[in-house]
Formats: sequence, C-alpha cells, structure tokens
Amino acid sequence: MPPILFFTPDPPTALWQDKPQIARRLARRFTVVMAGPELHLPSLRSQHRAGHWHLADLRTPPLTRLDDNLYRFTWSPLTAATGAPILGSWTAAARQRRWQSALNQLAATQPLVPNPQSPSPILWLFRPGMLHFVDEFNPQLVIYHVVDEYSAYPGLSDEQRTLQRNLDRRLTERADLVFCTARSLVEERQAINPNTHYMPNAVDFRAFQRELASADATPLDELPRPVLGVVGGINAKLDLELLAPVARQRPDWTLALVGPVSYGVSDADLASLRSLPNVHFTGPVAHEQVPAVIGECDVCLIPYRLNEQTRHVNPLKVYEYLAGGKPVVATPLPELAQFGNTVRLAGDAAGFIAAVEASLPETADPLAQATRRAVAAANTWDLRVARMIELVDSALRAAPQTPPNDAW
Repeated sequence: MPPILFFTPDPPTALWQDKPQIARRLARRFTVVMAGPELHLPSLRSQHRAGHWHLADLRTPPLTRLDDNLYRFTWSPLTAATGAPILGSWTAAARQRRWQSALNQLAATQPLVPNPQSPSPILWLFRPGMLHFVDEFNPQLVIYHVVDEYSAYPGLSDEQRTLQRNLDRRLTERADLVFCTARSLVEERQAINPNTHYMPNAVDFRAFQRELASADATPLDELPRPVLGVVGGINAKLDLELLAPVARQRPDWTLALVGPVSYGVSDADLASLRSLPNVHFTGPVAHEQVPAVIGECDVCLIPYRLNEQTRHVNPLKVYEYLAGGKPVVATPLPELAQFGNTVRLAGDAAGFIAAVEASLPETADPLAQATRRAVAAANTWDLRVARMIELVDSALRAAPQTPPNDAW
C-alpha cells in the first residue's frame, strides 16, 4: 500500500483536533506520515530569533515514529521555501530529497514500504496553497480535505482572496477525492469535481467518556453556578459583542472562556468582557483536560459570528459538547440546523438568554443527557474515517499506477 503523506497544520499532540484524530485512524490501514506546515525563509528567521529552532535541528532525522504505522515528518531548516528564483528551485529539490530520505528510513523499518522508490505516496492536503506538492511528489492519489472557506479568512487582501479561490479551484479539479466538512463546501465544489463528499467533523466518543469518568480538578471547579462555557480558541469566529450583554443582564450566571486568545480578536471587545465580574478567561488547558472542563459546564456555548467564514463551518466543539451530555446554545450556523432540539439556536442576546434559561433545567436530566450522548455516539471519528478509507480504497483501485520518480 502507498504511504500517506498527510500535511496538517495541527501537531500530533493536539489530542482532540480533527487532523490528528483522522491520521491515527488512517494508520490502522496505511503507513501515515504527518507533515507540518512548510518552513518559509522569513518565518524561519523569526523562529530562530525567538529560539524556536537551533542549528542542532539540522541533525533531526526526517522521520520520528509516533505509533504503529504513524510517523512525523520534520522539514529541515535547509529546505525553507523562498521566493527567490534560484534558491526556490534549489529548496524545492531539497524538499524532494528530504522526502526521499524519509522513504528510505521507512523502508528500513516498515515492511509495508519494501521499495523506497515505489509506490508513490498518497497526498492528503488541507490547504489550497499545498497545490504545488502535487507536482513535487508524484502522488498516486491526491485527496483535498476542505475544512473551511479559506478565501473568507479575516485579514486577507482582495488579491490574497482571489489567489486562495484560484488555488482552491485548481486543487479541487486535480484531486482524486475531495472531502468537505460542510454541505455548503460540498455544493460549491461538486460541480468542479463530482468525486466530492460530505465529511463533517466528529468526536472520539469512547476516549471522551473515559476522560470524563476519570476527570481531575479543572479551572471551573470553584466558579459560581451556573457556568456557561466556551471551550476552545478565542478568535475572530467568536461574537464577543453578543456575550457581553448576556453576562451583564444575567449577573448570577458565570461565563467561562477556556482557551488561548488568538487571531482577530478586538481588544475593545476583550476589555469589555474582562471588566465584568462574572466573566472569566481561564487561558488554555492541557489537551487531556478538555473533557473534564466540558464536564464542569452547565451549558456549553458556540457564539460564532454570522459571516462568510462561519457560514461554512462545521464546529468540532458541538460533537465534544454533546459527548459530554451538555446542553448547547449556539448562533444559527447552517451546519447546526441538523441537530434539531439537541442544539438551541439564537441570533441575539435576548434569544441567547432565553435559550440558556430553557437549557439549564436539562443540565442534570438523565434522559436529556443520554439523548445528547447518543447523537455524539453516532458521529465518531471511527465511523467517519472508515468511510474515508472505503472511498480511498475505491479510488486506488480506479487510479492508474504511478511510476516512481527516478529524479529523486
């Protein structure tokens, strides 16, 4: 079987994130090599100044074994991409040699890859800007996994949005399989590539239940009840302006925002929330602690802005909240309509308050908890990846065999 070169911006240690969850399950069937984002010369210089890499990193082998059939691929600092024409060609060739070294290392330890020159890999790509790997790595199969509307990211210029749309279209056309996490993403790509499939997010349900059963103390333990929790990154997707009046109008409710503050958050919105005595920013918690934090919430919130970016979002956290048996209140994202009564939708502060008030009596209701957990149990990563593997196997049978790239 060809190895899967799985390009992901998420590190393997991101325990509950979609990409590591998918990679670990693919490794039950394939040899999977997780590759982080490419190094680029400007970012490499800033990382070096910040002390994030050292000259000793030049001796790092291309592959590190994480588990049976699962490896991490490490770029060499010498292969950082650059826009300079001469250096650009050289670094592209160096990246190919680095991958060939990884195949050689695999061949020495992994019986599924007996010949380091063949088979060519399966490329599993998550971003439009990864299109160039298709030419560089001579893949047997190309899978484009779309988890966002990339051209709608905040902070992009009109030129950058156009570039993202063009790259997205070209990669969609070239891919043998396209997986999309939202129906709207499927609709926009199926006309370009009929082999496009709806693959929403999911949850590691069994692991979540184990962690809930053995939960330790969390930052929410001492907060006054009831606790309304937002668990995950505090970023541009969140409508902090919606949360402020909710907290002001219900001072007896505690609002806990658990996660790192990252991109696109207004300082004024943050300051407004931080000034309220019943709002608590706990900062990030360890990945292992996420189920326990959700378990301490009385109601879990998904207060996303309604814009072009979130119109295409299938929130990972809804599956985690439901796995915890928690009532969920969210803004009316298109992908959440399918959850019916297990997720209450509201578009303004008054609606949010009413939805939370209706949810609070259900927090400890055993039947309501069981109903929510049943929805999560029907949306597991095991089920989702099993379907992906079926489609990959079918595509492999239909694909012509790609000859090895002798230039490597």
